Amino acid sequence: GTIGENCGGIVGSSASWPNGNIVIENCWSTGAIGINAGGIFGNLAGDGGGNAVARYCYSTGLIGAGGGGIFGSYAVNAEATACYSRGTITANGGGIFGSYAGYNSGTTPATNCYSLGTFSVTGTGIYGANAIDDSPSNCYSANGSWSNTTANTQLTGDPDPIKGTVW
Repeated sequence: GTIGENCGGIVGSSASWPNGNIVIENCWSTGAIGINAGGIFGNLAGDGGGNAVARYCYSTGLIGAGGGGIFGSYAVNAEATACYSRGTITANGGGIFGSYAGYNSGTTPATNCYSLGTFSVTGTGIYGANAIDDSPSNCYSANGSWSNTTANTQLTGDPDPIKGTVW
């Protein structure tokens, strides 16, 4: 089904609040992602002194305004490793992180992640609009046009030790 506004497909809004740590691995969502929502984590993931981590996760649904394929808007201390999204990215959204990633002096690294979906003028492949901390490492944004050559150059390592590469 559709993931509602500010919600997450697996974990709700404000995951890890307060001072908690949450790690989600090998999960996915296929529904459309609502405004400021995330395919795995809702908005404000890692807020309140906690940490939110997604590993080997993916989403395939349309990404709504301000939303993200993995993390919703305003992720504070959140990390994405070997994650991907395939859905079209609408205004201010991002393929991995929604808008305002790194909010409140947080860190939001993305490592070995990719985004396949096309994006609007104000959306981006990895981070949504107004990202405060956009520090991707070995990530690839295809913008609807996949290139094996480019993907193999930008994505390194083995993103899923069980299944092998996802690209």
